[in-house]
Amino acid sequence: MIFLMKVTCVIFLSTKVKQTSGHKFSACEKQDNECLSKAIENGIKLTKDGLPEYGLKPIDPLAIAKLQIDAGQGVLHFAQKYKNALVFGLANVTIRDSSMDFAQNTLTFSAFFPLVTIKASYEVNGKILLLPVQGKGESSIILENLLAIHNIQFEEITKNGIYFDPKTYSVKLFPEHVQYQFDNLFDGNKLLGDNINNVLNEEWRAVFDDVEKNYALAFADIFLQYAKRIFEHIEKNALFLM
Repeated sequence: MIFLMKVTCVIFLSTKVKQTSGHKFSACEKQDNECLSKAIENGIKLTKDGLPEYGLKPIDPLAIAKLQIDAGQGVLHFAQKYKNALVFGLANVTIRDSSMDFAQNTLTFSAFFPLVTIKASYEVNGKILLLPVQGKGESSIILENLLAIHNIQFEEITKNGIYFDPKTYSVKLFPEHVQYQFDNLFDGNKLLGDNINNVLNEEWRAVFDDVEKNYALAFADIFLQYAKRIFEHIEKNALFLM
């Protein structure tokens, strides 16, 4: 039951250099990766409470109405269904490195989050390791010192100027530790529920690794929609000074 995200995770370009008229974001010199890293970091923080003019809802907390994660191939043999999820901590981010490949129109960056907390209503039914598990209730997942590596592939489009259109978005998640708490497992049987929560926390690395790709895919799709909202409003030369 590992979220991501978003990631977080999100790629809102603002910068430490020149403020560009007509929007809230700034421009970096081409190949100035230090500027670009600060731009992404400042942009994420700028969107903490949402940007209605871009059609963006707040990213901290990030609200997700429904989320389904497919079963893993190893220790987790059940699909995870979540609703009314809130992801906290995405605005408290440090961008450690970034680069823009203009020949391939590809942006990559690493985002570090000290603490990401996800609270959601859940429903599970299946097995963890060889242990049966079923339940429905409230859950909490805490990812500590999360490093998220993002990759965005763009296509250039022309509409009264040249714009970047994000086409694909991928993310990989590397937490130092994950904590789980699922309430009301086995219809509130405390003994069985505590046992499953203990197994999840003792085996957190195997649990996380088994479904990391599934969570990454789910959150990358969310981040892609955010990215599209940003880039459809801002011309390429308003973000990068050629």
